[in-house]
Amino acid sequence: MAAAAAENHAEDGPEAEPVTFTNAAGLRLAGTFTRADAAPGARCVILCHGYAGTQDDMRLPDIAEACAAAGLNSLRFDFRGNGASEGTFRFAGFDGEVEDITAAKAFLERELRQRVVGLLGHSKGGDVVLLYSARHGDISRVVNVAGRFVMTEGIKERFGADIIARLEAGPVQVLANHPKRGAVRLTLTLEDVRERMAVDIAAACAAIASGARVSLLTVHGAGDRTIPPRDARLVAAAVPGSELRVVEAPGADHNFTGEPAGGELVAAAVEFLGRG
Repeated sequence: MAAAAAENHAEDGPEAEPVTFTNAAGLRLAGTFTRADAAPGARCVILCHGYAGTQDDMRLPDIAEACAAAGLNSLRFDFRGNGASEGTFRFAGFDGEVEDITAAKAFLERELRQRVVGLLGHSKGGDVVLLYSARHGDISRVVNVAGRFVMTEGIKERFGADIIARLEAGPVQVLANHPKRGAVRLTLTLEDVRERMAVDIAAACAAIASGARVSLLTVHGAGDRTIPPRDARLVAAAVPGSELRVVEAPGADHNFTGEPAGGELVAAAVEFLGRG
């Protein structure tokens, strides 16, 4: 796995370096490594985007910058089939994205000599980091931002009550409303929908709880109309001893687009990750 050397030495911020690494499927994934500490074995966190997103979505760049201010290095990257990474986009593809996190961790440890102490994911990425933690449990501090617990929900609401019937006739072209890029056209398949509905977040939470190796924080916006805050409470209840933060401030929507909610998310996430 190789890093692309294209360093950006910002005078007024941390050093941000575009990197690439290869996953188990041989796909090249694109990311940004933000460095605060150049020492070998420095602490590092991995930041993961959500559905049809990129490494620069939600508050991930803000979290990376705040991590650097707290002395934490970070890697944020595009999952396979998203952003600048190779591969085909999938509505589901959870197992593949778990593999991408595995590849990101290996790249950081072997190529950049980092000590990975934290993992954060937003929305679908929140579910992916829970699945990763359930299967591996080798990253001690995990932040689930606005992840879904009830995986059978949100499909008909997003694509229409007749979406299953339409998919039974073949793949359907759908639009994803991206907060920065506007409407993005994607292909939806019946296989993907069935796979997504079968993802068992309750079982993942039970595995995290029984493993007792992962400290979990769940953060959710009280004004989230994409995934209800109820799901955050269900995750917290399923992992006894985990921390829950429901942000009530203005701007606490699914992507924490407003202030002061965005700042509250960043502060809560970085404080938690910094304990690692």
